Amino acid sequence: MLSARSLRPTRPTPGFTLVEMAVAMAIMGLLVALTVPGAVEWVRNLQIRSTTESLRAGLERARMDALKNNRSVSYWLVADDAAVPGVDCKVSSAGHHWVISVKNPEGKCNETVATKDPLLVTRSEALSGASRVTVAAIDASDNDASRVIFNTLGQVVNADAISRITIKPTSGTARELQIRVESGGAIRSCDPKVSSSDPRACP
Repeated sequence: MLSARSLRPTRPTPGFTLVEMAVAMAIMGLLVALTVPGAVEWVRNLQIRSTTESLRAGLERARMDALKNNRSVSYWLVADDAAVPGVDCKVSSAGHHWVISVKNPEGKCNETVATKDPLLVTRSEALSGASRVTVAAIDASDNDASRVIFNTLGQVVNADAISRITIKPTSGTARELQIRVESGGAIRSCDPKVSSSDPRACP
């Protein structure tokens, strides 16, 4: 004879069934497929922005030093290995890093005494993700350029001065940014792809 206990309906075991788990995994895979490309582009845009901000900050620092100390000061783009401690720098129009000095710093970026050649002021720190960003600096004649010299009034005085730096991704569709340096010393970053009515547009 069946007892009352044995006639009670059994409760389902808590947890996922195999079918439910398969559906959940499929949905998760779809979400990952949809979000990963966007996340990659977001990271690339962030790397471009950080590189642009670093390069522009260096230019502004060089100009301010010239104004503050009443002397001509140079801003130099240098090859990436210059950011590694103990490695001297090589001037490069495609460098992600910069050096501020009174004289040409090539091969002398490890000088720690500010009163010795090249009269080093400061240099940039290493940037993460620099290998995924390209930098190209040119002068007003569209020739490769690697330096800007600011005089005591904060004006650009060298004929081969950097007038434009383009920062863009090595691959992908992340946006491109530029830095413009005017002869009067004005420095600004801009977006060459937006419409002319946009305040971010390049002049």
